[in-house]
Amino acid sequence: MESAIQLLYTISTALQLPVMVVLLLFLGWCAMQGGALLREYVSLRAYRKAVGAVVKKLKAGAVEASARKELLDGLGELAGPGRALIKAARADRPDGIVLSKIVDDAQLRMEARAGTVGVGIRLGPMFGLMGTLIPMGPALTGLAGGDINVLTQNLVVAFSTTVLGLLIGGLCYVMLVIRKRWNAQDASDLDFLHDVVVGTEAQS
Repeated sequence: MESAIQLLYTISTALQLPVMVVLLLFLGWCAMQGGALLREYVSLRAYRKAVGAVVKKLKAGAVEASARKELLDGLGELAGPGRALIKAARADRPDGIVLSKIVDDAQLRMEARAGTVGVGIRLGPMFGLMGTLIPMGPALTGLAGGDINVLTQNLVVAFSTTVLGLLIGGLCYVMLVIRKRWNAQDASDLDFLHDVVVGTEAQS
């Protein structure tokens, strides 16, 4: 029994350094994800503004097929989720099935990006909890032996990893909420543009 306990203690204490390294790597990864989110906002700002204007015009009233094509062609010059759809729609006789597949693929890419950020929401606090519990063994051992320095050092590590894990989870959650809101709007606009393209081709 004592050998099993000693083995578990050895394994858990051996994981302390890897867990701390993983938390630091996760923090750097969060910074990279935040930069990617900011870069996406800047790069797609013009596209989203243009899509919003086109959707507003189309919702305001009836627009002739030729005018619709001009509006859609303007979106095809901007980088964004709808660019591939507009380019495919410029074909002489675009296939409706192909256009639907393009929309589905764009939505899958949006969900994949959101899922990547969602990993940090779960793994950040999980590794933070591991970093909290692992030093508790040596801390209790130091307390039993009257070694205050060992107790203090391990408690500092435990509380620091807790804060770091919660920080990672919180940052990832904020980024996930922002990205999901963007994805929902982009997906809605993409579906609308798809219906407009199909309707315009049907009227041609």
